[in-house]
Amino acid sequence: MSSFSNMAADNNSEENLQESAANKPPQRSEPLVTRTHGIANYVQYAVWMWRNLPMPVIAAVHGVAYGSGFQIALRADIRYAAPEPRFSIMEIKWGIVPDMAGTQLMRHLAREDIVSELAYTGRIFTAQQALEYGFITRISENPLAATFETAKEIATKTPMQFGVINGYLVPQIIYR
Repeated sequence: MSSFSNMAADNNSEENLQESAANKPPQRSEPLVTRTHGIANYVQYAVWMWRNLPMPVIAAVHGVAYGSGFQIALRADIRYAAPEPRFSIMEIKWGIVPDMAGTQLMRHLAREDIVSELAYTGRIFTAQQALEYGFITRISENPLAATFETAKEIATKTPMQFGVINGYLVPQIIYR
C-alpha cells in the first residue's frame, strides 16, 4: 500500500509506514540515458538547443500542447497561442518524468506551487490559464501571423545585441 493510500485511509500505523518505505523504487546510480550534449541527452538537446541560439525563437501554439509538445513550446523566447489550445504536463499520466528541461524552465515562468500541481496531476489547462501562469506571452486569434509580425519587428533591430539580451534574460540552468 502506498503512503498516499495510507493517508487516504488515515491509517499511518508503523507497519504500513514500513511497508511503504520497503516498496520505494530503488535509487539509480546511473542516468537512464547518457548525456551526449553537455548537460542534455540527445532527445533533451533537441529542445535545449533553442535556448542557446543567438537569435530569438518565437513559437505559435494551436491545438494541444501535451507533454513534450508543451516543453518544446516553453523553450521558445516568445510564445503566442490561439484561444483554444489546451496544455498539460501529461507525463505523470504515462508514468514518465517530464525530462526535456520543461520543469526547470517552468519554475522561472510560473509560481512553484502551480508547477508542482500541474506536474503531479497532469491537469489540462486552457490558453487563458497558460497566459495567467506565465507560460505563454500572448493569446492571438492567429498566432502564426503574430509570430511573423513580431519577427519582422525584431528583424529591424541590431542583431548583434540578441545574444547579449539572451544572456541577461534567459535563466542559465545547470544540472549537477
